[in-house]
Amino acid sequence: MTSAAPSGKQPMRGIEVRKLKFRFDSDVRFQWNRGNPWCGNLFNLVTFIGPAFERYFVRVVNQATPRIKDERVGRDAKSFCQQEGQRALHHVAHLRLLNERYPGLAGVQRRITDSYDALLEANSLEFNLSYMASLEMLFTPFAMFGVRNVERLFGDSDARIASFMLWHLVEEFEHRRCASDIYNDVVGDHWFRLRNLPAMARHLRDVGAIAMEGMRRFVPPSDNPIAHDDLTGMFRGTTGRLALVLGILATLLPGQDPEADAEPEWITKWLDDAASGRLDMTLYYPRTA
Repeated sequence: MTSAAPSGKQPMRGIEVRKLKFRFDSDVRFQWNRGNPWCGNLFNLVTFIGPAFERYFVRVVNQATPRIKDERVGRDAKSFCQQEGQRALHHVAHLRLLNERYPGLAGVQRRITDSYDALLEANSLEFNLSYMASLEMLFTPFAMFGVRNVERLFGDSDARIASFMLWHLVEEFEHRRCASDIYNDVVGDHWFRLRNLPAMARHLRDVGAIAMEGMRRFVPPSDNPIAHDDLTGMFRGTTGRLALVLGILATLLPGQDPEADAEPEWITKWLDDAASGRLDMTLYYPRTA
């Protein structure tokens, strides 16, 4: 049974493809988050894995497109791929900067990309759609947690990287139902998706280990005030941790409605500011003025 929408919930927005130009200048530090380096570590991990899984998602959706029956789902799938492609371009630009500074990291990225290529080739379309749907569903509660704690997580960080990562979170929320809609339209088997969760978790663990090992090997400890793989302090002083856990658990329920949670005020403001054209979204947060 689909969860009832909360009263007063805003109607879902369309998926918009934003071609922003983020700034990855030569003075951007490896650890760009002074106030919460544990959060910085997590999003550096996303920078390594993100381009590979975004490429994987696009390839999976392209394979699934001929089997999508619902016209709206097909339109959203196209916009979803375009959003994923835009973000991948910027993750690659950030990685290019890191690769120039730390020779060896390019090989780490190739290993992660190869892992996703092998995953695509070794498994059925149904499995790959289930992987994509499950992972995308997990991003929604994390996006809500991130913007709820934006000051604690990003308040003392380099705006060039923080604004990029927050753009990523906002757009994950914006297309929050797309991957599950594609899965439901093409496959439609909730229990098949759940049976594949352990395999998804093992693969994420493996590519995460590749990224972590590469950072430990090629990035000097002096370039980070904490260990590159230390995430332990990220949640310190944050609110909404229980809501995050419950949101993650809710993705396991049959008929879970990705639209059930109202749009957070911070995300609404970001989307409105982006639509207005009055602000430089590439330096959106934190702002000193």
